[in-house]
Amino acid sequence: MVSPENNVTFRSQTTPMSIRQRLYPNLDNNTILLMHCTDARFVYNLGLEQRNLKAGEVVLAVSSAWRNTLDEVALTSRLWR
Repeated sequence: MVSPENNVTFRSQTTPMSIRQRLYPNLDNNTILLMHCTDARFVYNLGLEQRNLKAGEVVLAVSSAWRNTLDEVALTSRLWR
């Protein structure tokens, strides 16, 4: 719970201040954090793609670009076996 002395009053509304923390991950945590951020970014881009398609805009599909990347990786791994 945020203590009252850490609150900010703006336009007669009291809101808690943000808290900043630093991360010093080790190698295992860094790998997991990188994977999490990559997945979160993909989901965010997919949501933007769907919102733009719903609005009727023509956009480069993130999902198809991701699918093409996966196809290239699969093809490359088959060629090097």
